[in-house]
Amino acid sequence: TKPDALKGQEPVVLLKGPERLLHQLAIQNMERGLLQQHGPDGVAVERHQGDQMQLADVLDALRTPSLLAPHTIVIIEGAEGLIKENENAEDSVVPGRKKARTPRQVLEDGLATPFPNATLILQVLEAKKWRPGRIDRAIVDLGGALVDCKPPSEKDVPAWIDQLAEDHKRQIDAEAKTVLLERVGPELSQLDSELRKLAGASEERIDAKLVNQLVAKS
Repeated sequence: TKPDALKGQEPVVLLKGPERLLHQLAIQNMERGLLQQHGPDGVAVERHQGDQMQLADVLDALRTPSLLAPHTIVIIEGAEGLIKENENAEDSVVPGRKKARTPRQVLEDGLATPFPNATLILQVLEAKKWRPGRIDRAIVDLGGALVDCKPPSEKDVPAWIDQLAEDHKRQIDAEAKTVLLERVGPELSQLDSELRKLAGASEERIDAKLVNQLVAKS
């Protein structure tokens, strides 16, 4: 699934890959879709770090209606930390079992039951830290989405620059794109940041002269 394919109807979304701008676009699409469904005051957003949040608390946040809005988006940054196994940890969701379930198993079980008042977004920047398996299948079975947030190929970057410039209400010359790529590199989030700056210093078009003036070599 691509970020722009998300409609806000997915109960769980896994964003996996190092391109931060794609994570941002995916979350924006989810928020936009949910706001259309629930109204401008109908969605609350919670952000947590995976290595600082207990899994049981995340599941409670998904199952417990918010006092702030009818629907809650729970975003877990660094979601791999949420399911990191600790040999000394006990199963905090179902205590008293002879053999404690692993965090992965707890999350798998948690995803088996829909949560109608919440949406879960899991962010993983380092794909190698997230082992595909039953959690991914559980997300798909629940009607969720697995979003690949890897950097675009070299041949696709110029088209991305055009799109990002358009998002900032500007057009960019071919030579300006070449200079921008030479100075910034292909990382979309960095390109977007520079294009925002260039858009603020131009009226309609971004040319190579402006890029040379405002964009430092990285």
